[in-house]
Amino acid sequence: MLSVPVSFKQYLKDGIDGLKFERMFNLADYRVTGIRYYYDNTVTPQIIFTEKGYNSAAALLFFSDFLGSFSFSVKLEDNSVPPLENTTDFTSNDIYVSFDIPDGSFAFSAPNAVTEAMAALDAQVGATPGYSYTLQAVMSGKISQKQYDYYGGYYKADMIGGAAGEAIQYVMGREQYAPLSSVSNDVKNKARLAGKKVILSPEVIMSFMYGEYFENAYTQASLFFGSDGAAHKAAQKLNGLGYVAVPSDATNLDDGLEALLETILLIFPLTGWIFAIIFIALFLSLCTSRAMLATKGDIAIMRSMGIATKVIKLSVYVQNLLALIPAYLFTAAVCTVVFTVPKTNGIFMFLHGWQYLLIASSLLAISLFLAKRHTKKMFSDSVKKTLKGSS
Repeated sequence: MLSVPVSFKQYLKDGIDGLKFERMFNLADYRVTGIRYYYDNTVTPQIIFTEKGYNSAAALLFFSDFLGSFSFSVKLEDNSVPPLENTTDFTSNDIYVSFDIPDGSFAFSAPNAVTEAMAALDAQVGATPGYSYTLQAVMSGKISQKQYDYYGGYYKADMIGGAAGEAIQYVMGREQYAPLSSVSNDVKNKARLAGKKVILSPEVIMSFMYGEYFENAYTQASLFFGSDGAAHKAAQKLNGLGYVAVPSDATNLDDGLEALLETILLIFPLTGWIFAIIFIALFLSLCTSRAMLATKGDIAIMRSMGIATKVIKLSVYVQNLLALIPAYLFTAAVCTVVFTVPKTNGIFMFLHGWQYLLIASSLLAISLFLAKRHTKKMFSDSVKKTLKGSS
């Protein structure tokens, strides 16, 4: 399932019909089963998996990262004395992964030495009483890598593999073999076009990774938390217990280019906010100046009638604050339209609560400042001069 901003709707007009990720990790096709749209375009789009889907994707990524470390072989052995053996080896480059074959099974994309030998053995089984044979398919992986020590600042050997560096193996039998006739032509054609000879169900790689590799190898673990703050607290607690826990956003080496990029990315929106506030201030100043000039004579009359200065000034402040109501409503309407329409949602950055609060506070501060300036200017002239200059 996809979880994406509503701006993606303009690119996904046909919905999920036929939508899929082809050869994800260069191995398997993933179909999209649903799309969830949201308005906050600052949130990173996500691919949401079921538990089984996530486990299979993690296993495929693992397999893809260490593709050259895997091999696959099929061994046929009959019950004669001495037994006859026939072993065919394949490399990791011969493997094609498909969700369209039975779970936990393997198959071939075209007739080969194994299928021909099995056909001959099956014929002999039918013709010779008591004759039988076994099939053993072995997925083998000998993995060696280096892990980075974030706190020490160096690479250290990570002993991954069986005892004494032996390869880890996952063994399958005849019951997990899917005959050519049981595999759809579409799957076989895709495998052949990719130059692959062996078709594996993702469950085979998952069984290797979770059942064999993790049981026989030292590796690292990943923990997921609801927020960065919770992750940092957990990392501190684990480090206090003697573990080496590193948050995903931690780095050991200072990257000058990255720091420069972050600074530039921070300056641009900050500059945008400054210009926006300046524009709002000038716009409000223009509007309120005209409004104050229109009421200048009224205020002079109020002064001539002996109305208290505090009351007059208060009325000016109230008038300016009431003028903010349309501004607030207009801002809310514009933002609603901008962030709900797919095209504009992809252009303008989504505003959060604190940003709306900043806009409202800025408008309020500007309005109060302008009201103070106008009242000061009005009361600097005498009532007679003000009335004489008014229409």
